[in-house]
Amino acid sequence: MERISIIVMLILGIVIFILGKKKQKNKIKNVGIILILFAIAIGSSYFI
Repeated sequence: MERISIIVMLILGIVIFILGKKKQKNKIKNVGIILILFAIAIGSSYFI
């Protein structure tokens, strides 16, 4: 169950990042980066 939410967070982060890139809005891009980093941080603690 946790693994699914991590994948969803990663996908959401990437989507938000791409949207921010297209609209040239740094604030949106930063939210995407934070989400991706969170997903990686949580994910790595699960997979180790």
